[in-house]
Amino acid sequence: MADYPLISSYITAFDAVISSRTDAADLRDEVHDHLLTAVERWCARGLDTETAERRSLDIFGDPAVIAGMISAVPVKGSPMNTFFTRAAAYFGFSAAALWIAAAAALPFAMDTDGWSASQGAYLTASALVAVAIALSGLVLLAVHVRSAGRFDASATVTAALLLVSFLAALIFAWFWVAWLGLLLAATLVTFLRRSNSHLTRGLPRVLLVVVWPILAVGTLVLASVAAQWDPRTSGTVQAVALATLCLTYGLGIAALGLRQRAASSAGSNRHPLMTA
Repeated sequence: MADYPLISSYITAFDAVISSRTDAADLRDEVHDHLLTAVERWCARGLDTETAERRSLDIFGDPAVIAGMISAVPVKGSPMNTFFTRAAAYFGFSAAALWIAAAAALPFAMDTDGWSASQGAYLTASALVAVAIALSGLVLLAVHVRSAGRFDASATVTAALLLVSFLAALIFAWFWVAWLGLLLAATLVTFLRRSNSHLTRGLPRVLLVVVWPILAVGTLVLASVAAQWDPRTSGTVQAVALATLCLTYGLGIAALGLRQRAASSAGSNRHPLMTA
């Protein structure tokens, strides 16, 4: 078989993105065979080998883009993937609803001195936040599983962070820096580790990786300043800031849920390979 250096370079770049998938070898062979067929077709029409390679690769598309599209499609035959494919969007919408409810409940759980408005309001707010974290975590883990095709090391780290965040919110909701920081870490691990996935781009990335972390840092600074400047307003400031964080995260996780649903409808167990 003829040597095709341009195709070899393309496959190397493609493989760097999808190498964590369990079906990476099959995908790599599929793309390789597809490109070879396209080159042979162009050569049969009278083009020289190098020109045929370039034309085939230009039509097929950028390797990182194609690999990212494929990363959004679940690995075939995986029960865990099938579960996440069908349920992740609903987890996202449910989590968004709970984040909104938590944002509404937080002001009633806090007074001017902090978390001491009433025991019932505090328990309600902490339960809403904890369950919202749990459902949001399922959406984040779905991104890992859909992209890698399995519950890999990155998913394990994310799950551990989410579990501790859930317990912290449930038991020590007043120590919001802890559960908020752990949720932030889990979210960043997911988006950074799966940065090549179609699922982690666009609005979800803007809300959860840019806007929300900035608001989280701002909330920490604002709470510290308010406590020193006027302790009587510290609780109110925290309540408003945390409610804003809950609403923002809810919007972001809902957007990620929409991405999951769109990918499920478009992917449907087929790899989105383009015709060259």
